[in-house]
Amino acid sequence: MIRAALRRLAHSEHEQAFALDLSAGEGGSTPMVATQLAKLLEESASLRDTLRTVREHTRAGDPRVEECIAMGVRALAQAERLTTTVEEVLYGNNAGAPVRSDASPTARSARP
Repeated sequence: MIRAALRRLAHSEHEQAFALDLSAGEGGSTPMVATQLAKLLEESASLRDTLRTVREHTRAGDPRVEECIAMGVRALAQAERLTTTVEEVLYGNNAGAPVRSDASPTARSARP
């Protein structure tokens, strides 16, 4: 169950990155980024529910289950950092500014 939820979350993260890359150019589409953000939030919630269900319905101390839960918790933390960053880009103080991507040459030159 956890692995399937992780695959869906990874796919959603990939789609979010793709949307960010597409919107990084001139006249980029922030609605596409917002749509992918909603899907990413949905998959994060799904993983959280899956982790809760697995914890509630498995016996404590099974090392395989504990390893899967730990992997799921790490992935969930990373997804939450990603969603927070995307939300800041979309809805933060610079919401009117164009979306920038690490994949774009201008974004690389702006890094220290």
